[in-house]
Amino acid sequence: NELKALYGKVENVEFWVGLIAKDHPTEAIMSAELTKFVANDAFNQALTHPLLSEHVWAAGEETFSKVGWEMVTKVPSIKDMLQRNTGGAPIEGFIGMTNPHYKL
Repeated sequence: NELKALYGKVENVEFWVGLIAKDHPTEAIMSAELTKFVANDAFNQALTHPLLSEHVWAAGEETFSKVGWEMVTKVPSIKDMLQRNTGGAPIEGFIGMTNPHYKL
């Protein structure tokens, strides 16, 4: 209803807004269309990014500095990142990219 109030009709919805707002199956975290975009990016961009090179990671502190390497090698959760970037107030409950209804 909010999209209808903002855009009037479906033809007026911007591409990215429509892609993200598209309904998705209960067992998925995004629509089939958005999943295709994410998969395409992963294989064509993210997985070929220079920072994923074994040579960058082998150098550790030499590449990232001591402080940078400590930050990179920490394993924070999405919840930790949100908490750090929203003033540090404790966030209750689960925050993540998984869907409790997901099925293979």
